[in-house]
Amino acid sequence: MADGDASLTDVGNDFRLDPTAMTVFAVGLLLVAIAAVLAAIAVWRSGSLPRWSAVPLAALLVTMLPQFFLPQAARILWGVLVGLAALWLASALFRSARS
Repeated sequence: MADGDASLTDVGNDFRLDPTAMTVFAVGLLLVAIAAVLAAIAVWRSGSLPRWSAVPLAALLVTMLPQFFLPQAARILWGVLVGLAALWLASALFRSARS
């Protein structure tokens, strides 16, 4: 890179676009989405937390893979929304633990 030779970026692209790496990445994101939906179902059925407290986080995590194809500003907004949804669920958990 100090010589101004950008050929090393081809090595990075070869790794990122490798079918095995992409498959593992997609399977991992699918498992995260499934876990988020199952957690939202558990919260909904629990009766000890507000029913809707985990739904926004689950909905956003289901859209984790598609958000990579959005423009940068939309990806940043998506991340902020995930943070807010996680904070909402965390606050519901803390309020439930206190009572």
